[in-house]
Amino acid sequence: MKLLGTPLCLTALGGLLLFGQGTAQPVYLAPLQSLPELGARSSTGWSLHTAVEARTNVVPLFQPEPRADMLYVNAFAYYDQHRVAGICYSRGAWRFGYRYEAAERYAGNRAAAQLYLEAAAGALNPTTGGQVQVSMNRTALNRWWLDYRGRTSLPNAELRYLVGLSWGVVRRLQQGTLTGQKEGSVFRGNLWLDSTLGIPADTRGGWLWTTHAELRLQTGQGWGVHVRGENLFSGVHVRRVQHSEAQVVANQLEPDADGFLHTTPAIVGRVESRSVNRRVQPFWQIAVWSAQTSPGLTLTAQCQFDWRYSVGVFQRTHWLRFWLPQPAIEVGWSLGRFDLILLAEPRAPDQAQQFAIQISQRW
Repeated sequence: MKLLGTPLCLTALGGLLLFGQGTAQPVYLAPLQSLPELGARSSTGWSLHTAVEARTNVVPLFQPEPRADMLYVNAFAYYDQHRVAGICYSRGAWRFGYRYEAAERYAGNRAAAQLYLEAAAGALNPTTGGQVQVSMNRTALNRWWLDYRGRTSLPNAELRYLVGLSWGVVRRLQQGTLTGQKEGSVFRGNLWLDSTLGIPADTRGGWLWTTHAELRLQTGQGWGVHVRGENLFSGVHVRRVQHSEAQVVANQLEPDADGFLHTTPAIVGRVESRSVNRRVQPFWQIAVWSAQTSPGLTLTAQCQFDWRYSVGVFQRTHWLRFWLPQPAIEVGWSLGRFDLILLAEPRAPDQAQQFAIQISQRW
């Protein structure tokens, strides 16, 4: 599945995300827990889980191709999307799960976003120009994970903790950068790309491992703090990728089926096979809540490539959060053994630039 309007260029931490040729980017994985949990988990049983989340600041997610006269005004641009489907089993303090996941991120500067808009519209605008910097980070994998929960009593409080390990088989890895200069109707640049596309699975040989942990302090006064970190230690190895380095000169560019720029004229470079070793981009989540009032109050901060914040209210079976700096509203319901979480912007659906849905069923 690919949402309409998928942009090439995209960052809120532009300088950290735009890498020179040959510099390894951290691998982007979908979080094991992308939206904070406010309710208690069942100690024993099975659960099914699926989620899709996407956000951008370039064009609406469900909009057709951009207009030819669109001008991008922000300093940085990004597009993030991930989707997962999995199953897990809990018994006492232990939990084991399996999931398939795919994630993609495009990050770049203003000139890169403008170049994407013009390429998607089918013509380069001779009145625009600038230094282009953009990165691509795409993964798909099968992942298994195991975690252990414990608790200890403190004076007038309880501390709960979790430690976990995940390991997986890499089905797809694509990482690349495009840098260059657009002047009038001509783009000149340098392309660097590592990709497993076209590499047979029996020779690709990709695998990864990561660790995750969390602490949850619940006081007797009815307030608490939750801190979760994913990919604290990690490793990714792919035995064989196709590595490309090329110089590009073009007066017509088009986003290809993978969302990256494609052009037929004037590409000069080299392609070789090699192995790669990477680490995984960490994911952090911090929440503070108070149940002294009804409904309770919660504050959340979340960071993978950029920081996001929320303030909300919650009760036993439902909650509401408002997210910033890109405004969005999250609502959640827990009905028996069924959970549903929706996140969307407070605007018309055809103008939305972020959307998330998460569904789980326990038995």
